[in-house]
Amino acid sequence: MPPSAPPSSGVQVFLRVRPAPKPSGFFERDDIDPNKLIFHVPKNERLIVNNTRTTYGYQFNGVLDDKSSQDDVFRAIGLPAVKNALDGFNSTVFAYGQTGSGKTFTITGGAGE
Repeated sequence: MPPSAPPSSGVQVFLRVRPAPKPSGFFERDDIDPNKLIFHVPKNERLIVNNTRTTYGYQFNGVLDDKSSQDDVFRAIGLPAVKNALDGFNSTVFAYGQTGSGKTFTITGGAGE
């Protein structure tokens, strides 16, 4: 008999904000929904592209801010994936981002972990 569907079936998208010595200030968390980020793209009249829209909102299943620890990341993302795998369901944790953005650190915890 096949196992029943896991409680959180389907693709989930989480965002981890990397700590920065000088934050850009171009994004903020939504006041009402903590899993939504609002990005503010500054207008630059010298550019060829005419950005008539300067504010964009993106919804995630979860947002881990720059103060989140590796334990916070594991509890939010890793633990449910492991539990689903142990219950017989496919689970994947996929990190995506620019070179040097912290993907390996997010997945492995770094050399000292």
